[in-house]
Amino acid sequence: MLNLDADSSTTGGVDYLTTFVDGGPAVEMVDTDVLITDSDAIELTSATVTLTNPHTDDVLLFNGTPPPGITASPYDPATGILTLTGTASLAAYQTALLQITFDNTGTNPSTETRIIDVVVNDGTAASNIAHAIIEVAVRHQDVLMAEMRDTGPFCFLIRKFGFDYARSVPHLIALPNFLSIVVVASNRQHHSMTNNSAPSVA
Repeated sequence: MLNLDADSSTTGGVDYLTTFVDGGPAVEMVDTDVLITDSDAIELTSATVTLTNPHTDDVLLFNGTPPPGITASPYDPATGILTLTGTASLAAYQTALLQITFDNTGTNPSTETRIIDVVVNDGTAASNIAHAIIEVAVRHQDVLMAEMRDTGPFCFLIRKFGFDYARSVPHLIALPNFLSIVVVASNRQHHSMTNNSAPSVA
């Protein structure tokens, strides 16, 4: 039995759910508690990892050195397959699966959810097929929320990757040119603008 998320912390059944953010790091395709069990074998001979719906610039990467006894083949973009081969323990194959990540090296990836099929084999029979479900989020611009008062300094709240940052700005807001700001004025009117050449804040 192959379970990509043994405690079902991301989704139910034997599958694993995660999110890849455009411009962010590659993501693992199994949870840290990936589990392989076999009632009649203590070793495996192969694992096949298949990106079933690859898009432009999608890639599966094997990171680092495989555990002893296991060889990782390069990802084949024509087939969407990366394979692990060699006789090794169930635990070694669990470790090897943790070393595989999904990435998109482009600048504007498709947001279609990627489905990665994973199956292991003990040399006699194949396991069940477990699915890594990779949701893809494209971040064209960071959105900043600001509340502006009539006079004096004001604060704005930056929401980025789940973290909040509050900062007091005396006179102006300086932003990198790829950021977008949404200002909520004291009269509650909403304005949107793009800052292309903001100076530094003293």
